[in-house]
Amino acid sequence: MIKNIILTLNLFLLFSCNYKSNTIKTTENNIAFSINNTKVSVLEIDNKIQQELYDELYRIYIIRKTVIDNEIKEKVLDLESNKIGLSKIEYLEKYYKKIITKDYINNYKIKLDKLPELKRTLKYYDVNTKKGQELLIKGIKKRLLKELIDSLKAIYKPKIYLTPPLPPSISLEQIHTNYRGNLESDITFIEISDLECSKCREYYPIYNRIYNKYKDRVKFGFINYSSYATLSAIALNCAYKQNKFWEMHDSIMQNKHLLDTNEILSIAKNLNMNLKQFKLDLNKPETTQEIEYNSKLIMQYGIYATPTILINGKPVFDSSSETQIEQIVLNEINK
Repeated sequence: MIKNIILTLNLFLLFSCNYKSNTIKTTENNIAFSINNTKVSVLEIDNKIQQELYDELYRIYIIRKTVIDNEIKEKVLDLESNKIGLSKIEYLEKYYKKIITKDYINNYKIKLDKLPELKRTLKYYDVNTKKGQELLIKGIKKRLLKELIDSLKAIYKPKIYLTPPLPPSISLEQIHTNYRGNLESDITFIEISDLECSKCREYYPIYNRIYNKYKDRVKFGFINYSSYATLSAIALNCAYKQNKFWEMHDSIMQNKHLLDTNEILSIAKNLNMNLKQFKLDLNKPETTQEIEYNSKLIMQYGIYATPTILINGKPVFDSSSETQIEQIVLNEINK
């Protein structure tokens, strides 16, 4: 238990905005390993996996936040039911009975045809059957309970002091990054992505919509990262040499499948690139080495997952959430 507390404190220290690695002295309690009288601290290891540690801390935050929300719900129900001398169950039964009349059910039912029940599989029941009626009442109660809890929160005004962990700031000055949008903006949106990763291509429309919406106010960057130099990454590097980086990027990302060499060459031709030079660059060892070097630099920052989104150097926890990403962008714009 004590060790877990110490680890948690170390993690929060690592991600605090004032953290500096040289402020922590290496002691026997925070040494990860030693070799030839050289000691390596846990914090040095943590620095190499900042993104993964942040993700774990954020998951802990979400678990705590879920429990807090549930506890607040129970507390406000206790407070309200105690005021009128009823148990929580009696209070809710009285609340439902007052609102859920035959007319209320019929008006609610008009909007529905079939109701789903999710167990191991999703099954639908006609709203007019016995099972359908049970699911209907259950759904009504769930919605009414949410409305009740929201109204009670407005009365009792609970305060939540739990805050999410600060994401690590990641500086990418050494890593080759291609930019577009407002190149003079102080706000940077960087996508670290693998062109041959299915999720990266799946989320591409999200990032593209955000780009189109904020390109006049935000500087957008792209860094390719993969465990090896893929054909798509090599092609993108070759396109960069002919000032066609973003055109090639969009063409590759818009495809739902992995492209072969002929398809890559077809894209290059459609982009009016110098095909002879493109083919030469495609087969140069230097092109592959450049990609591999960039990937090694990214790994040094503890980034292993794609896609990773960094907004002003701080990673977004859910890279698939357009709502969350856009809100963070707006927060930076409004600062």
